Amino acid sequence: MRTDTPDYQRRLDALDFSMLHDNRQRAHELETAQVILVNVPGVNKTTQVAIWLGNRGIKVATYPVALCELPPDLLLIESPLVLGLYSDFAGVLRLRQGDMFSFEKFKKLTPAMVQAIEAETAHIRNLCQEMRWPELDVTAHSTEEIGLAILSLLDERQKTN
Repeated sequence: MRTDTPDYQRRLDALDFSMLHDNRQRAHELETAQVILVNVPGVNKTTQVAIWLGNRGIKVATYPVALCELPPDLLLIESPLVLGLYSDFAGVLRLRQGDMFSFEKFKKLTPAMVQAIEAETAHIRNLCQEMRWPELDVTAHSTEEIGLAILSLLDERQKTN
């Protein structure tokens, strides 16, 4: 593969953008993204999807949203495609338990942890419905499947604009 082509440079720039705008970094630059992935904290595929799309020349920002938060950075967005990614309860739980098991004091799942995961997922889904953002359940899908679904949404959006 030639590395001096405009397409190669575009893809490299998009990948760089996606890494610099991961996990709310540089939130003041959200409007310059092509896609913003809003997610429940702990949906573990968000960064991988951003990298996959970045490698295809799509500038992606990821933005985890905490419970009961109404992110002002996102409410004014007009240009980028904003969509919500969520996982089922078990998917988020597996990731968080993996994180927790690295610390001895968090070996037992509490009812409060269960309620927090359920509430965070409901919050993201409600926010997406309220803002009319598309949402994707990423529970049983690979990074490639999610990325292809997002590319399809981008194509549909471009056709209607």
